[in-house]
Amino acid sequence: MRPVPLLIALVLSGCGLSSTLREARDVATPSVSGELTLQTAGGETLQWKPGACLSGEHEQFFGFILGAPPVVVRAVVDPLQGPGLRVTGLEGTDSLVFYPDQCEKLDLTLEPTGWRVNDFQDLSGALDVLCVRADGSRVEGTVDVRHCH
Repeated sequence: MRPVPLLIALVLSGCGLSSTLREARDVATPSVSGELTLQTAGGETLQWKPGACLSGEHEQFFGFILGAPPVVVRAVVDPLQGPGLRVTGLEGTDSLVFYPDQCEKLDLTLEPTGWRVNDFQDLSGALDVLCVRADGSRVEGTVDVRHCH
């Protein structure tokens, strides 16, 4: 039997290749959806939709870096304290940090997909949050991430 017809027959029969190609396409096109309401201690409120996501590996942590300039939200899994958030780029404040004890809800899900892109682990997951600090600053909302690397 000649190798070319065998190869063509395998490709046409599927052999799992089409699902792998679909997944590779999804990995190459990351998506972020959802919205957060961010409020500073001074009472200024911003409805914020992240436009991009990077793996926290870029900055040496396990989590997501969500961005829509000038605001950046880092969703971090700390091995000792659990999940936390750091918000930078809000007008009138250096940064806001939220820990689990300041939150009614801080659910951060991170799932490695098994893919690596440019040596960075590809992650999918979600953030569902409602946190209020003693100074009145607050973050609330939900964000879903698919194939962040």
